[in-house]
Amino acid sequence: MKINLINVEVDFLTKDKSLYTKSWVKANNSKFDIEFTAYYIITFFDPVDETWSIDRLVEDKDKRERIYFPTIITGPKHIYIKNLKILEETIGYDQVESQSSLFGRPVSFIEINVSKIEEEIRNSLIFTENATKHQGILINLPYLIYGEVCPFTFKYETDKDLRIVVTDNIHMPIVGLDVVIYYYGEKYGTYMSNEKNQPIGPTITDENGEILVENVPNGNYTLKIFTDNELITEAEVSSFLDVNYVVTPIIHFPLWILIFGIISGIILGLGFKIYKKQKVS
Repeated sequence: MKINLINVEVDFLTKDKSLYTKSWVKANNSKFDIEFTAYYIITFFDPVDETWSIDRLVEDKDKRERIYFPTIITGPKHIYIKNLKILEETIGYDQVESQSSLFGRPVSFIEINVSKIEEEIRNSLIFTENATKHQGILINLPYLIYGEVCPFTFKYETDKDLRIVVTDNIHMPIVGLDVVIYYYGEKYGTYMSNEKNQPIGPTITDENGEILVENVPNGNYTLKIFTDNELITEAEVSSFLDVNYVVTPIIHFPLWILIFGIISGIILGLGFKIYKKQKVS
C-alpha cells in the first residue's frame, strides 16, 4: 500500500526515532534549529485496495461516499502529523460534491492529473501502450494524532459506465454468460470493504455479448466469466475505456453449421429408414 506524505511536521518527539524533519525549539529566548529522525506507520482501516477507503452507494444510482479511517499505529506516542496528503486516483476533481471530517477538521483537496500507461489488456481487441492522463485528487488532512482514528468522508458523483463485450475465440459475441465484477479485489456493489460487501445482482451477456453497468466509480475492474458455474476466463477492464472487449477461449461454432448438421442428420436418418424398407421388401 502506498501513501504520499508532503510537508510532514512533528510537534513533539520522545527518544524513539521515526520521521526526519526540522523543528524550532525555544530556550532562553533563543531558537535552536534541531534535526531528528523517527519511524512510524500510518494505516487505513478496511480499505478497498488503492481507494484507501470503504465505498458505498448513498443516493440514487450515481451518488457514492468514500469513508477513510486513517490512524498512526506505530511511532512515538506524543506526536501528531500535520498536512497528511493522500493521492486518490479513483475520484475526479469535478466528481466531488462534498467532504467532511468527523472531528470537524477542514479536509481539503486539489485537482491532479494522474499519468498512466495503459498496458496491453490480455484477450482484448483494444491494445494501447500510450501514456494517458485522467483526473485524480490530492487530499489534505490537516493533522493526525498518534493512536486516534480520524474518519473523513468524500461524497462524489459516478459519471462513468462500464461497457463490456464478451466474444469467443474469433471475436464473435457470446450470449448468456455469467459475469462477476470485482473492484480492486472486492465484488463490486452498493457497499464495498474488506470485511463486508453488498454486490450487484447476476450480470449476463445479451445477444450482442454485452453487459453495461452504469454509474461506476473510476478505476480498474476484474471480470470472472462463467458458463454453467464453470470459470472460463478472467480479464482486466477499465472504466476509462469506452468499450472493453474480452475474448474468451470458447471455440467458435457458427449457427449455420449447427442448422446444416441437424438437417443433414434428419435427411440421413430418413434415407436410412427408406433404405431398410426397400431392402426388406
